[in-house]
Amino acid sequence: MSGPCQVAEARLRLLRFLAEGLDYFMDLTRAKELEPYNLLLEEETRGLELSPVHVRKPIVDYSTPTKSEMIEILDLLDSVIAERRQVVIYCWDGVGRTGTVVGCYLVRQGLAGEDALQMLREHWETVRREKRWPHPNTP
Repeated sequence: MSGPCQVAEARLRLLRFLAEGLDYFMDLTRAKELEPYNLLLEEETRGLELSPVHVRKPIVDYSTPTKSEMIEILDLLDSVIAERRQVVIYCWDGVGRTGTVVGCYLVRQGLAGEDALQMLREHWETVRREKRWPHPNTP
């Protein structure tokens, strides 16, 4: 993300997340891939009684994490959710890395793999076309 328009859009999205009670931000991007939410979080919550958390668990774009990396991410999600935190998981476009983590989380929670994929497909269909970024479609 670069430029004032993208930063302003990220700030508005962040404010909406905070207003909805989301307070744990899991960033799947590598350093410098996006304008870091942690800086925006600090700016927007300074002086407020909010304590959002930003954690980076980088996954290289267009790749998959190792089994041990995914287990670490899922274990962290389990512990954060057990603390009753409201989690935002995000990457550059919210499709590949985010979808992989969410799909694996759904399977860990007992959903069959195909059912998790179907749930992700259904969610993806709710995203407005102009918000979609071209992405690989692996069978």
